[in-house]
Amino acid sequence: MASNELKILILDPDNMASRLCGSYKGVNFKICGEPHESSERKERSLYTLKKDERGEKCRVFYQGGLVAEIPVRIPHFERGLKAKIFKIEMDKGSATQKIVLPELQRCEDGSLKTNLNQESRFLDSMIKWRLQSIKLKEESTNQAVLKILLSSSESGIAVSPELMQSWTLVINDCVKNNQPVTLSMSLAIGTRIPNRLKYFDDVNLPTFGWMYFFFFIRLLHEKVKLVYPPGIKMVIFDEAWLFGRYLGISRDIIEVNLKAVQRIIDLMDVPVEIILMQEEHFDLAEVNQIEPRVSLSQVYGFLCSLPEMNNPAVMHHLYRRRKRNYTKIQMAAGALWEEAQKKCGQVAQYLAWRKKTNLFGRLISGNYIDTTITDKDERLVLDITCSLMNHGMPVTRYNNNGMLKVDIVPEYRIPGEYESVAPVWIQKADFGIDMEGSFKFYYIET
Repeated sequence: MASNELKILILDPDNMASRLCGSYKGVNFKICGEPHESSERKERSLYTLKKDERGEKCRVFYQGGLVAEIPVRIPHFERGLKAKIFKIEMDKGSATQKIVLPELQRCEDGSLKTNLNQESRFLDSMIKWRLQSIKLKEESTNQAVLKILLSSSESGIAVSPELMQSWTLVINDCVKNNQPVTLSMSLAIGTRIPNRLKYFDDVNLPTFGWMYFFFFIRLLHEKVKLVYPPGIKMVIFDEAWLFGRYLGISRDIIEVNLKAVQRIIDLMDVPVEIILMQEEHFDLAEVNQIEPRVSLSQVYGFLCSLPEMNNPAVMHHLYRRRKRNYTKIQMAAGALWEEAQKKCGQVAQYLAWRKKTNLFGRLISGNYIDTTITDKDERLVLDITCSLMNHGMPVTRYNNNGMLKVDIVPEYRIPGEYESVAPVWIQKADFGIDMEGSFKFYYIET
């Protein structure tokens, strides 16, 4: 063999590719044991093969980072695997983007601590890792943008042809003017829900759930940029400023939380603008004339947000079952059900007036696509797995290749639903606010 032939060592602990040895396009593949078993290790590229959890895919790692996934049952699997690794070797600059996991600090008291910068670097590395696997098709810019938006939305949501056409027109207008595609969303992004079953502490600051939410928006932006450089712009109308009073949340607290949220947005470089929903935007006389229409499900959701609702039996079905015995729930909740029904109706009046008068359109001053994170027909429902980030603590876990999974769970349920988790703490000062001490940022499965 010529001395200048490229040499690749393969660690295969799961015995997935025993016949991978041999030459491929001038590259010599060799299966080996542990890296230290070869004195030539420094002169060769080393890849590690591992099965995924279901045994359906072969995961390829380089320098500790996942660089490829190959279905095991494809025809000529081992030749395809060689071809993939060969391609990675030929273009390591773009194909070997690694996921950089946060390095949690173990303190003397046994607790785990993190910081905002390393969590941001981790999510940024995940974005780059995902982008490198995207393959673009030859199609018009406008059509490509629409496909990316639809691929990031929930399936099974009814969307009329007329609404789809209106989205197309918004994209056409933005592309024509070389402007970011504007998306809107209404969300209480400026507060946690102050319920002690959802959060044990009273720290109204963003958890890692907010970072994961913005990770989704940033990833969507970067995907669109691949086909349309201006990308997207997300305008979030903060409901907390307008409706926080119904949950006893002061605007001073919301203001501090929004400052912390903006710190995350800036650090993660997310194209998000927050507009506060305020009374001055509404005609209160007209709002009060609207007949409130709320479902039992909506009242139940509001009930589980009230600070006084501390009965686990009432909250038991939240985020779990759509079919609930509301008669029993009302009896268990007592007077709180009537309070929730009244306040939920008042919120519904504002929202109905907002839609009727196209408030968002007037505040944005341009065409936009209205999005949401909860299942609603005739909307672009973004498929964010931890969408209700202000309703519970994030529980995170990593699989063998560093990919992240996040659940949002009312904190009272965590001890009973997760066998082994540990809280991860973060300094309040990390968020650019004048506060001392630390708080629980997320839980991690250990």
